[in-house]
Amino acid sequence: MLAFISCLLVVSTLASDKSEICQMPGRAICHSVDLPEHQFRPCCSDAGVECLPWTGEGYVPNADGPDYFCQYVDDIPVGGDCSGERGSCDAASSCIAGICVQA
Repeated sequence: MLAFISCLLVVSTLASDKSEICQMPGRAICHSVDLPEHQFRPCCSDAGVECLPWTGEGYVPNADGPDYFCQYVDDIPVGGDCSGERGSCDAASSCIAGICVQA
C-alpha cells in the first residue's frame, strides 16, 4: 500500500501542469511596488512573455513606479486581446474595451 501511495505522489508531481508554476498574461502581476518583498509566481518564459512595467489603462501613478505584470513582449496586433494588462497594442492601434483597434 505504501508503494502505491508513493507511486501516486510521484506521478501526480510529474503530471503537474506548467501553468501552475508560471503565469501567462492577463492580470498576472509579477512585481508590486506596494509589496516589494513578496515573491509572485514568475511569468512563463517559453511563450514570449516577460515581467514588464504596466503604465496603460488602470495605471495609478506612484512615487515608487508602476507595478509589473506578465506581458507579451511583441506588440499585440489589431483585433487582438489587450485586456487585463496583457501587453501593448502595435503602434497603429489603441486598446479600446480590451481589443486593439486601429487608430
